[in-house]
Order: sequence, then structure tokens, then C-alpha cells
Amino acid sequence: MAIDKADTPIALIDVSQNPEAFTIIYANLSMTESSQYPYDELMGKSLAELEAWTPEFLKMTLSYIARGASVSHVPLWSKTRQQVPVHLSFYPIYEADGTFQHYLVIHHF
Repeated sequence: MAIDKADTPIALIDVSQNPEAFTIIYANLSMTESSQYPYDELMGKSLAELEAWTPEFLKMTLSYIARGASVSHVPLWSKTRQQVPVHLSFYPIYEADGTFQHYLVIHHF
């Protein structure tokens, strides 16, 4: 799959059981390299725990997820990178019945 080798870190998170968990269920090679975790260790981790998200950022992002909306270009600082400013884009992945359980998350440097 082309996304596996994309230069941009990309993760797929599960929001079906607990949206606040931001559980990573897929990460491309760039995401594993930037997070500094091997793929096996990254799976099941919380994206929110890997990143230095403020309570305000969490609240805002969860409000978008509750509506199934996209949110993009949100500045934050990452714990796993060397103080590099990162922008995130969250895109819901809709099922055929109009529901969603996952978000595609792209890190922009």
C-alpha cells in the first residue's frame, strides 16, 4: 500500500470504544520512526499519550470526533520529537451505513 511508505507520519486510530483513548491500530513507517517505537509496541498505544496534548486540545478534538467531523492544522508540541512543531489533521473514515469507528491522523511538519 502506498501509504505504508509515505514520508508523512500517518496513523489510524480507533474511536469506537473510547474516543478519549485515541488507540493506534495502524501506523505507517514514518509514524513508527517519528514516534521512536517499534511497530509492535506502537499498536494499541494512545496517540494522546505519545503527544503533548493540552486539555484544551483534547476537548476540542473530542468535540469534533463526537460529531464525526474533520479537524485539521492544529498546532501542538510532541514529546517524541525534538521540540518540532507539528500540525495534525484528523479525518473520519465512514462505514457504508454512515457511522464511523476510525480516524485517519496525518502529522504535518
